[in-house]
Amino acid sequence: MRYVFISIICMVVISFFILSISTSVEIAKSDDETFTSIYHWEDSGSPTFMFDQHSSFYEFYTFKDDPAFVMRKIGHFVVYGMIACTIFIVLPLEQLWVRCLLAWISASIIGLVDETHQHFLIGRDGRVLDVLLNMSGALCFVMLMVVASVVLNVGRELPVKKVGD
Repeated sequence: MRYVFISIICMVVISFFILSISTSVEIAKSDDETFTSIYHWEDSGSPTFMFDQHSSFYEFYTFKDDPAFVMRKIGHFVVYGMIACTIFIVLPLEQLWVRCLLAWISASIIGLVDETHQHFLIGRDGRVLDVLLNMSGALCFVMLMVVASVVLNVGRELPVKKVGD
């Protein structure tokens, strides 16, 4: 239970950091630089957009010859992979699969929170495809951490408990 608490603390801190940066960037880009000027509340001011299949949240990307678009998507993959790795490292669990699962779930929830937040920003749009991209990056990087953990622990002796100790 203690490790779930550590995961939740990591999720809250990292989510706060990501949302703060995202909001600060949008405020800096806006004309009057106020908090209320960067959000649109009239048509989509509640999280019910997630249940509307016609919402922009479920639209596919319009692929253009835009190298910045591809770099942003690679950035999603790498950043959420690094978030998952950070959580994986912070969790002091012996069971590798539990660390892996908690790190992946935590990074995936952070990605969902970020994309939900982006849906409400005027200059941004949150997409379910980005959530899936975030989850994929987190999973790939966690798997790399598992492989690295196994490879680095190959030469070490496992502690042997004697009966009666």
